[in-house]
Amino acid sequence: LALSAGPAAATTNCVIDPAASSVRFTAWQLFGLPVLGEFTAFGGNLSLDEARPERSSAEIVVDTTSVDTQNPDTDDFIRSESMLDSTRYPTAVLKTSAFDPSSAADMLVRGELALKSKRRPVAIPFSYRLSANSGPGDRRVIADGSFEFSRLNFDVGTGLWTSTFLFHEPIRVTVHLEVDCPR
Repeated sequence: LALSAGPAAATTNCVIDPAASSVRFTAWQLFGLPVLGEFTAFGGNLSLDEARPERSSAEIVVDTTSVDTQNPDTDDFIRSESMLDSTRYPTAVLKTSAFDPSSAADMLVRGELALKSKRRPVAIPFSYRLSANSGPGDRRVIADGSFEFSRLNFDVGTGLWTSTFLFHEPIRVTVHLEVDCPR
């Protein structure tokens, strides 16, 4: 069986440029007022298979303590035990299981989001493109995706904060990644 599979596809291990990338979120509170923020510390890896993009894989790790809403009180609340519980769960992880190309510039990325003690499947539509060389021998992949998840499925908002009147469902996450891939 191993012989019939053919040679292994060549993959390239790519590195996220955190200065050019972002992980942002929008949550809605009482009366539908938005809470906009981002996580300033994240990283991960992308294994890119240009010949067969569907065989690519990625793992993104977000430091939940790095939340930044431009309001220290809101940041402390989001990190609190009632919300992300960043003391016990300092990271959230998105690990891919499939890349499904729908066109030359669009891909549906399927995977699992691990947040707090919960793991749930997610599907994220991404648009992507290769840019000019970012350095000698490098290529840059630029990818943008957005998805929503139910905060209650991850125990984000416990006690009083389980009320969807006080803190609405869902939460939207927007990801912009610029990833350098050596040739």
